Amino acid sequence: MSETSATTQIEDSVILADVNHLIAQYPPLTKDRHSMKVSVQDGQVTVSGHVQTANTRRYFVDHVKTLDGVKGLDASRFYDDNTIRLEVSKVLPVGLQANLRYGTVIITGEPPENVSLADLQNQILRLAGVEKVIVSIGG
Repeated sequence: MSETSATTQIEDSVILADVNHLIAQYPPLTKDRHSMKVSVQDGQVTVSGHVQTANTRRYFVDHVKTLDGVKGLDASRFYDDNTIRLEVSKVLPVGLQANLRYGTVIITGEPPENVSLADLQNQILRLAGVEKVIVSIGG
């Protein structure tokens, strides 16, 4: 005699509603929600976009995994500005600063004479999570 296991599969729309509820209940996520995209297919949650802090990103990733019906999470294109800022700072020469807003890097300051701003901009654009680079030098 064989036993059959009845597995209850939660509909993707219910999982998505739970994810949206999670976002609505955590103020930093609520503030960043406009720059996030979430989808669910067959219990697999995919999130992309940006939040401002690593803590917010970690909170979302950790809590989505615990929602009923979630079989997996793809957050490979989900970034936080603080982590991106740290990566950008590794390539910035002395005299330049970077500010970030949802993947947009804004470079200000006084560059050294030997720095090509176009090359620097291209280098920064290659960093994970960077969507756009604005160079605002001079006055």
